[in-house]
Amino acid sequence: MSTMNYILPVALLLSGAVNATTENPWYAGARLGGAHYSDLSSSQLDSNQLEKDDWAGGVFLGYNIKPWLAIKTGYTYLGEAEFNTVGSVEQQGIDLVGKFTWRAADSLDIFAKAGGFYYFADGDDLLSDYDDRGVVATAGLGLEYYFTKSISTRLEYQFYNNIELKDADIDAHWDTHFYLICAKCSI
Repeated sequence: MSTMNYILPVALLLSGAVNATTENPWYAGARLGGAHYSDLSSSQLDSNQLEKDDWAGGVFLGYNIKPWLAIKTGYTYLGEAEFNTVGSVEQQGIDLVGKFTWRAADSLDIFAKAGGFYYFADGDDLLSDYDDRGVVATAGLGLEYYFTKSISTRLEYQFYNNIELKDADIDAHWDTHFYLICAKCSI
């Protein structure tokens, strides 16, 4: 057998693998940034005692349905809303959002996203008897820069509306703002 009989099948196999990776609709990533808490509404908790900032982060998995439309899910940790003399409320949950993209330049996208967030709000210290679960609306905006077709980074803002801590003796809710940088790659 000639060497061409070996080279041609290997070349076809490699070209198919390269083509599959550049057209893979699945992606995954991690994000890290800060959370800011605002618009506290509560008769039991004092908004003047609220530490308004903490760190936040998460991981995600997405699927590109169209070049301009993706669906994304993931785990997000939104930090602890701390009340100086009372305790804190840890916030985390699962996002499910649609991502709408506009190609601004060859390597730069502008995007918006909207969906829902299933959250867990768990109290600590004097608030340790209080937990809540629920679904709230979330929306975001951002810029995404592509280093290659399968590796990118994002600057993003995401808003979580009315996360609650509603239990027998307490009824509080607030908004959480998530400012982040994110790394993403095709899988």
